[in-house]
Amino acid sequence: MKYIGLAFSLTLAFCSPLIAQEVTHHTSADGHAFSFHHMPVSERLAISVAWKGGIANLPSGKENVANLAIDLMLNGGADGRSPDDIRAAFEAMDSGSHLYTDADAIRGFVVAPSKDLAKAAAIANSVLAKPTLDERWFKRFVRKAKSNTAENAAFNNSQAWNTIRSLTMGGHPLEQSWSWQPLQNLDALSIADVRKWYAESFSTNDLIISAAG
Repeated sequence: MKYIGLAFSLTLAFCSPLIAQEVTHHTSADGHAFSFHHMPVSERLAISVAWKGGIANLPSGKENVANLAIDLMLNGGADGRSPDDIRAAFEAMDSGSHLYTDADAIRGFVVAPSKDLAKAAAIANSVLAKPTLDERWFKRFVRKAKSNTAENAAFNNSQAWNTIRSLTMGGHPLEQSWSWQPLQNLDALSIADVRKWYAESFSTNDLIISAAG
């Protein structure tokens, strides 16, 4: 699997002359095509990435594996660093990043002051390339997901949304992905499922990159 290197190649490309408020297209030093929206008054830069995939067509019984995998990637540490260390590093730079999945894609971004973009992107890239994916953390996240889902089921708005999904989605995998019901499906997931989904989901083959700042 080929991972993207966001940290340095894109940062160097931002230094080339650009026309204000125009979207331009570039290729990074390591061969990744990306679009860039120049915003000359901004003191921050943002990199956005997307992979084709998402949660709409996961195998039966595995509909929540992507949700759990991304939660584990974001909150389970990476490249030998603890989750607290990663959060503290972002906060020290007044930077941030996120990763999430919707129906048809996995999406992520990192935002940082211009002077700190390389450092922030390097940390974000470590979360993509070298997540810990620890089984103990995985079991903790499964327990948390089950607890939160059970608690939310007591609220009228959650009951209403689950009813609407059940009536309109006809058993589509997205119903399980969005409602986390039935909870028994979570018990059937394993860290091996998470690692398999991760290994199959992040590559340069269908990667889309854009940036602004």
